[in-house]
Amino acid sequence: MHISLTQYILAAICATAPALAFTLRKSSILDHIPSVGYSSWLGSYISAFKFLRNAAQILQEGYAKHKEKPFKVPTLNRWIVIIVVITSRTSGNPRTTSYLL
Repeated sequence: MHISLTQYILAAICATAPALAFTLRKSSILDHIPSVGYSSWLGSYISAFKFLRNAAQILQEGYAKHKEKPFKVPTLNRWIVIIVVITSRTSGNPRTTSYLL
């Protein structure tokens, strides 16, 4: 019996498709943290490229949108969680510190 290249390719797709679908549907421990930009697996890559080009604007947008709550921004290989902490209030102006996790 001769098996063609097309049949090998179809068999490989059928074998890997369930594992890929399971991986993409698996929830992350970061799902409850709001994100800046897209949070879907494909959209996060678009947002990651935007972050590479203009990180300061993305971080400012996240701070303006989420204020003192944690938020996450995508990079090409992971999410970065930003935690903003107000450490003291001097003369009516809060002093903020951001932590990257």
